[in-house]
Amino acid sequence: MMKMRRFVTSLGISQIFLSLLLVILIMAFSTYSIYRASISSIYENIKENNKTATRSAMLFIDNTFQNISHLIRSLEQMPPYEYPVMSNGNLDSVQASRFISNMSALMMSADYIEEVIVLFEEQELAITSKGTIDFDLLFNNKYVHPTYTASYWKQFLNTEHSFKVFPSIEYDVRYSDNQSHYKEELMFIVSDNNYVKSKKNIIVIVDTSRLMAHFGQTTLIPGSSLKILDQNQNTIFSTDRNLELVEVINDLVKADQPRKNQEISLKAENFEYTMYTSEYNNFVYISKVPYEFKNLNSVAVGNRTIIFISIAGAVLLSLFLSVYLYRPVRKIMKMLGGENSKGDDFSKIQSGITKLQQENKQYANQLVYADAELKRTTFLQVIDDYTHSDEHDLQLQKYYPNFFNASYFMLALVQVREKSVLKGYSLPVETIADHIQNQLAKEEIEAQAFHYLHDQFFVLVSLRQTAARDSAMRGIGRALTRLEKENLVGFQLWACASKAYRMTIENCRNAYKDVENAYKYRNVNEHVKVMDAEKIRFVWNVYFPYEDMEKMTNFMMSGKVEDSVALIKETLKENIERNVHDHQFKFVAKSIFFYLFRNVGGMTQSIHELYRIENEFVLKLEYADRYEEIETALIEAVEQLAKYGGRTVEVKLNPAFIAQYIELHYMENLYLDHIAKVMDTTPKYFSNYFKKTFDINYIEYLNKVRLSHARTMLKETSLSIGEIGEKTGYLNSSTFTTTFKKYYGISPSEYRRQAAAKNDDK
Repeated sequence: MMKMRRFVTSLGISQIFLSLLLVILIMAFSTYSIYRASISSIYENIKENNKTATRSAMLFIDNTFQNISHLIRSLEQMPPYEYPVMSNGNLDSVQASRFISNMSALMMSADYIEEVIVLFEEQELAITSKGTIDFDLLFNNKYVHPTYTASYWKQFLNTEHSFKVFPSIEYDVRYSDNQSHYKEELMFIVSDNNYVKSKKNIIVIVDTSRLMAHFGQTTLIPGSSLKILDQNQNTIFSTDRNLELVEVINDLVKADQPRKNQEISLKAENFEYTMYTSEYNNFVYISKVPYEFKNLNSVAVGNRTIIFISIAGAVLLSLFLSVYLYRPVRKIMKMLGGENSKGDDFSKIQSGITKLQQENKQYANQLVYADAELKRTTFLQVIDDYTHSDEHDLQLQKYYPNFFNASYFMLALVQVREKSVLKGYSLPVETIADHIQNQLAKEEIEAQAFHYLHDQFFVLVSLRQTAARDSAMRGIGRALTRLEKENLVGFQLWACASKAYRMTIENCRNAYKDVENAYKYRNVNEHVKVMDAEKIRFVWNVYFPYEDMEKMTNFMMSGKVEDSVALIKETLKENIERNVHDHQFKFVAKSIFFYLFRNVGGMTQSIHELYRIENEFVLKLEYADRYEEIETALIEAVEQLAKYGGRTVEVKLNPAFIAQYIELHYMENLYLDHIAKVMDTTPKYFSNYFKKTFDINYIEYLNKVRLSHARTMLKETSLSIGEIGEKTGYLNSSTFTTTFKKYYGISPSEYRRQAAAKNDDK
């Protein structure tokens, strides 16, 4: 009993029953309203509905003509613009196949289009969505009509004509075996031949029965019909072949001159005729509708009977359906995981379905992304030299037709930099790859683009023959230039291209080595959009003067940053004149920076600033492509290094700076005059300052520093006494020996022997 009560009071079954009961009430009210109203009133409503249906049909057919016009324009603007032939005069099957494929794709949006025929001027071979066919054969053996023969169409197409719609008539359509055939009502629509760029004549064949099925002739009340006239009042379509409206048309025109989008009505012989003029193409639509019904009493009696039967039947049907539909509702709730929940069942079903749709959409997007990423990963694995698993071979088999769809190929490495962003992009890398691939397609280059690392993209270009490589490189250059102006504004793009190879996996790796070497060994001062890997010439005459490095350090430490920058520019300019490679030029810049960084950076406590300067310089150098960018990055880094690592004239006379300078330059001739000049002071002042600060005179301090390094060399190297003396700043071995003995009481040779003996004892 409780189960039955629960079943009856269930919200789901109550909703079903109440919904059906509401339908009953609406039906009863509607039927009663029909009964209370006169048949004449009903007829007026039906007649208005028929007018609405006629307008809808007119709008649909107008839209049909617009769509066909757009289709024709798309085909006219679609390459090839002339008959596609190869150099030997034969039909270019590749261009024809691509054109047929694109034409078939355009036709898919309109199932009422039977066929599209494209005939190039002065050609006998026509192109259709099913392939190529002789024009005479097409109209004498396929679409046969005693009037519209192949000779008729040739004569019509060769004369100057505008867009024209031929009347819908019956054609004898034959199959390819030329034995069986059938009758079909077709409408031929011919393009104008005034489009200068294209030399195509286009005929669109429309299946009239399919077209009628679209706008729904059944929506018209019995006895009504629709007739369509072109702008010259020639009939091009009619739902009633026996409908002759010459006198009616004349009367309508006399009554009121029609204007676009205007209705003109006229009653004659129990019918009302209404004329509409299309705003789009001036076509005239004439509808014929009966305006009187007979035997109204019998209709009223039938109407009352319908009321009683419909109410009784609807109540019983509502009760039966509410019980019958309850079970599938509960099953659906169970599938959605809400069979035990309370509340509005149908709202929960709707929310559950919405959730499933969202999840399915997300899953579909994930599958698309995963497939694209898997394809990219597989390609990147193809070009490396490592051995891969069996799963990789299976993936490669899946994508092999995509990668290797031609006899030859060329690999291009495209460098994409965004000027306003130091690292990364403001766009997704997938979007950039799509832009590259689409622009290459506009150049008729069959290619696939994949993001590689950082700001690099690989482009796999398919070549029909090796001779096509040069034209492909020019096309890549044009595409990159257009990308900078259209899709990737604010970006800078250039590429290096490999040699042309036969399409094999091993050659993919060889092509990768080509572009890798071209990228590394390119001339840093060369400004070309596409670099040819075959034209790279290797040089080894890098200019790096170590003596200038010391001068740069001295200038930096003495505050003469401009002199140091001048030496840097001279060094970089000399390398440019020697045409060194990109990686060599960057090595010189890095060496200069880190030499100064080592010597000047130790003079500051601003560790965080030095860390920032170093990282910014390395990052800018990594993303620099031009000589000017590298030079600017180095000079900016050096100027910042001088700001945080050097000392100004006012603070040079301090113990830390003096000790650091002597430690770095003890091997030089550090006379008192020389170091006083470095410190921008007089020898006497410096000597007094030094004595007061270090509690030792300058010469003794310098000797201790030198001899400390000399002792290390005596113990750890096999250099001669004379060589050690020179390396520690003494003019000759005699002076070195005398000084060493003065401070340590033994000669350098004896010190070395004693140090060696101690090591042996250990």
